[in-house]
Amino acid sequence: QLVWLLVGVSLFAIPLLWTVWTDYAVEKSSRMFTLSLLAFAAPLLLIAERDDLRLFRRALTVIALMIAADAMYTLWTEMGTFKEEARLTATGSGTIALGRASGIALIGFLVARGKRRWLRLLMKATALLVLVPVIFASGSRGPLMAIGVTLVLFFLMFNARTLKQWLVMILTVGLFGLALLIGTEIAPEGSRSRMEESIRNDPFEDTRENASASTRIRALKISVKKGAVTPLGIGWGGFAGMAQEMGITYPHNLIVEIFLEGGWVPGALVLLAFYVIFRRSAKHARATRSVNDQWIFLLAVFMFVNAQVSGDFNDNRLLYALLALASMVCMHDVSKLRKKPAAMPATGAATPTIGNIHSVTKEAAKA
Repeated sequence: QLVWLLVGVSLFAIPLLWTVWTDYAVEKSSRMFTLSLLAFAAPLLLIAERDDLRLFRRALTVIALMIAADAMYTLWTEMGTFKEEARLTATGSGTIALGRASGIALIGFLVARGKRRWLRLLMKATALLVLVPVIFASGSRGPLMAIGVTLVLFFLMFNARTLKQWLVMILTVGLFGLALLIGTEIAPEGSRSRMEESIRNDPFEDTRENASASTRIRALKISVKKGAVTPLGIGWGGFAGMAQEMGITYPHNLIVEIFLEGGWVPGALVLLAFYVIFRRSAKHARATRSVNDQWIFLLAVFMFVNAQVSGDFNDNRLLYALLALASMVCMHDVSKLRKKPAAMPATGAATPTIGNIHSVTKEAAKA
């Protein structure tokens, strides 16, 4: 992974040669090659054992839940006092960050397991009825759409084998709809209007009521048109100078942004990386049925969908960390591991690392 990381960094560094160094370009490039790069590289160095991965999952879920809880407290204490255009946020946070944090917390509950089935189902249903309204109240359309996609994948890929599981999935769809209704009742007027206008209006029609969606559609059209004739890219941060009249500095689509500013080669590399990692991660999670594997895959999907509708390259660092984790966990071929599992010595054995987590059978682990 480190070798591929160096190759990727080299390809991403080439467009710096023709980048126009505006203030935004300097800020964006410096964060790309420091914080964003660190987000991808850190898991390769820090997550070495099963316990590390489990603790990371639990810690991230707890932090996300704390952010959502802060917003719920604000909603409870200030309900009816929000300004007309206000949207729900957590303390020191933004609307999109709140929507993503609530989605992260919900995914943590979805994959959680316990000895008592009824208690586990009750916990998941409660999380769904509480956290989905928070996402709706934030007025963030990307996280709401992403959590819907993630829920569908969660059931179709991991919980659609028996009639009982299909009934649970149908019940979950009903609960999701009920959660949206709760959201419409408790959300500030600004969030409710934003969601309703997104459903009612045509995103391709440039109107005042639908300005946000229509602006992003136009940004995508301009980016695709310019990127199609610029194989080397226009340089990092170049979109901001290209679309000054639109009032936005990036096209709100990670793939399009990389193709436009970085060029066709970095864009193709990123597409290939997404395809390979998601494909192998999905296969691995289905084969092992591990909580951690399912969590990594589902959360990566959630963040990937978000990255295609909101934010710039540096707003998606959690996605890069999850991709690094997914590539680590599914390095080994799943079919071979299932056919020929390795045994762990009964005594004096070291703690298994990520590389051999799933090459140890349950019997050997007990021994």
